[in-house]
Amino acid sequence: MSGKDRNLQGCDVLISEDILSTSPHCEHGPTLLFEKYYGKGNVKRFFACSAYRDRKYCKFYQPFDEKSFIHLKGQKCSKMNKTEDNQEKETSSDAYSRMETLRLVKERDRYYCHSCNLLTTKTEIEEHRNHVITTGISDTLLKQPSKLLSARNNNKSQAQYLFSKGTTEFLVKTIKSLHFDKVLCVGVPRLHETLLKDKAQLKIDSLLLDIDERFAQFFSSSEFCRYNMFNDYFFCGSSRVTLQSFLRNQRVLLVMDPPFGGLVEALAFTISQITNSSSLDTNSAGSLPVMWIFPYFMEKRILSALPNFHMLDYKVSYDNHVLFKNGSKSSKNSPVRIFTDISPAKISLPADEGYWYCSKCKLFSAPENLHCDKCNKCPSKDGSTYRHCTSCDRCVKPAYTHCALCKRCELPSHNCNRVLAGCHLCGDSSHKRRECPQHKTFQFRTTDKPNILHSREEKNLSGEEGQPNETDENLERKRHSKNRFILGSRKLEKRSYSKHLRRGLYQDYIREYVSRRRLRGLRSTISITT
Repeated sequence: MSGKDRNLQGCDVLISEDILSTSPHCEHGPTLLFEKYYGKGNVKRFFACSAYRDRKYCKFYQPFDEKSFIHLKGQKCSKMNKTEDNQEKETSSDAYSRMETLRLVKERDRYYCHSCNLLTTKTEIEEHRNHVITTGISDTLLKQPSKLLSARNNNKSQAQYLFSKGTTEFLVKTIKSLHFDKVLCVGVPRLHETLLKDKAQLKIDSLLLDIDERFAQFFSSSEFCRYNMFNDYFFCGSSRVTLQSFLRNQRVLLVMDPPFGGLVEALAFTISQITNSSSLDTNSAGSLPVMWIFPYFMEKRILSALPNFHMLDYKVSYDNHVLFKNGSKSSKNSPVRIFTDISPAKISLPADEGYWYCSKCKLFSAPENLHCDKCNKCPSKDGSTYRHCTSCDRCVKPAYTHCALCKRCELPSHNCNRVLAGCHLCGDSSHKRRECPQHKTFQFRTTDKPNILHSREEKNLSGEEGQPNETDENLERKRHSKNRFILGSRKLEKRSYSKHLRRGLYQDYIREYVSRRRLRGLRSTISITT
């Protein structure tokens, strides 16, 4: 780590439709714009891969230069995207055709090569000699590929943790009780498999959106779309049509289980994009309810992005997680919860696991989450029984004790002289940098002209009184002259540009440029407000 990175105080992601529509692409779709804060106003912005946090897996990195980047809207990688879409479409079609071929073969002649991630038959097995192979694949395994495939468990790339049987059954039962007809599974393959396997009985349809391309061999294009949930990107362009068709007419629930280290802002943006796509459909049955599986300690950030969400007390367990495996002691303290915009009173938690209904809060609580009459709520978040501190007038974790010197509850081993990490900008411990009044929100400009320019052509087109109508020939001449100005401004020295930009001397900057260029007729296309 460089000396500058040691001074890193925070990193935010800046995401919007305008940014994604103009950002450069890596092999996983549009990159995200990150903002690193080093203190004292030192901010570094750059584009990096949305899906992978380690450059070992995706090396894309591009510093952000607003001066040259504002002219690129609508021009990024259109040819590349078209080529990728065609390649992805062909790959998905070929992959699922292998499944159809395999169904015609006897079970003992069915193979899956984990080294090549490929379904294969006995006639092709010689090509996979010395590879890791599973033989005798049954029809059940073909319908439940998550039990056949090796789960990817790299937390910096693809971390695949699969729901336990208990969690899957709870979700299916809840979906059925809430009368949903379809489920959009984003990164939830185990639930998707269960719904399709029991589709005749449950009468619930499902569509899986996942970045793992291996599922394309097991599900048709109407059941699986390769998708990057961090930038709302479909690897095949026709997949978005599949999604829009899936969201029509009937009641749909979105269930999302992203990697625990995923960026909350990016995921919240994806949810809003899918929800907006559903609401714009005139044939949609209404709003799109959401269940977002994520750790409880991210509650504040999730509620900040999606204020209408609530956290349920249900503890989600996984089959292949070391700490949260079903049946282990650690699974009882799993930090993974369900965040949803569905009313908690409508979701019944399993009584056989100790969950109980609190009539005062009008929701189901965990067995250790006891109601506090003084706080008027069931306060526990982490799976322990909180106790009420009279001095702080709130419930705290059982290991905390009240410190008279610090005037708050802390661990007994805490240091009273330590300085609490507060806002990076003003130092106030009551809020973070994102909520600070001094924090300047970055405005991403997507216009094809600098904000400092005001051409007479714009005034004429805006319909101001007293302005004569100009002929098409004059407008075209001025438009051409204006474009010459914009292109020419890129050739100014970076040092001179930065100097004027820092000082805010925009008018002097334009005057200097006009005098240096000395282009006949250019002065008539620029209006400087004094």
